[in-house]
Amino acid sequence: MTSTAGLRAELVVQDPSECPVAQAVGDEGAGKPVARTRQDPPVTEEVVIEDGDPPDDAEPVYDEGSSTVYRFERDTEGCVCETVERHGSPIVDAYVRDGDLHVVFHVRAREKLKEVVEDLSETYSSVGVRRVTTADDDPDERGLVHTDELTDRQREALETAHRMGYFDHPKDANATDIADEMGIAVSTFTEHLSAAQRKLLDDLL
Repeated sequence: MTSTAGLRAELVVQDPSECPVAQAVGDEGAGKPVARTRQDPPVTEEVVIEDGDPPDDAEPVYDEGSSTVYRFERDTEGCVCETVERHGSPIVDAYVRDGDLHVVFHVRAREKLKEVVEDLSETYSSVGVRRVTTADDDPDERGLVHTDELTDRQREALETAHRMGYFDHPKDANATDIADEMGIAVSTFTEHLSAAQRKLLDDLL
């Protein structure tokens, strides 16, 4: 049987300040964009709010009992989903949880995924690859990640963040918690973490 080409990727954008859905639900809530249509501009978008407040100027259009579908308009500047779709990959799924935006999409090759991550990283300080799968994933075919290129401080930032639950969903610790644990400034921690993630992504992708 011929292998299915391409990859399914899930990216996590932390603190996506330009995303109106993330702004609305905040760090404690959850929401899910479900539909978008462009009229050049603005973009009309619908979102399911499970826990939190709707975006500004949003109107309820459908009550699902435990959640509500809201419709609102926005411009196209800085949108994570549209940044991904500029690379020819329609969004399969998107949701906001604990202030982080998760987007799922398909790409034909790892090099294209790397381009998407690099494009998003120009706007957002923390873009992580949560999961990459193929239709016939085989553990023996997965690329190796070499951590010996990390500096001691980058490794410490990565290990401390992992140990304290920074990458968990919901998070058990935020950037301030990790920085305090390491005895460094928040900006220094995020710099070390971003550098570590970049090196690992370069190796993986």
